[in-house]
Amino acid sequence: MIVGAVVIGVAVLVCACSVTVLRRRGRSRG
Repeated sequence: MIVGAVVIGVAVLVCACSVTVLRRRGRSRG
């Protein structure tokens, strides 16, 4: 289903963004 593909795509993007933010915060804190 197209809807399923969209949901999965959004979930992946959200996870990727979350990981990136966490990594940036971790590096900033040292």
